[in-house]
Amino acid sequence: GQQQDAAELLLLLLDLMSEDVRIKHPTPPPLTDEQMKDPHLVWNQHLKFNDSFVWHLFGGLLHSTVTCKDCGRSSCKYDPYISI
Repeated sequence: GQQQDAAELLLLLLDLMSEDVRIKHPTPPPLTDEQMKDPHLVWNQHLKFNDSFVWHLFGGLLHSTVTCKDCGRSSCKYDPYISI
């Protein structure tokens, strides 16, 4: 009865549809922390295993940066997401 239920259903349907129509490729090796900073490399790596029209239409990359308050060192990475 909450609004989020419809959004969760849509994400589930997109995920299931993507699984059914994706182009099958061998699982690529994981990216290193340094490689995770390059959005083009992350996206291309992701599509090697999840290539489907669903990801091309509804997918994207979420950029996150975490900075340590004590030493000031920051870490950034890109994570694939599927949403509208």
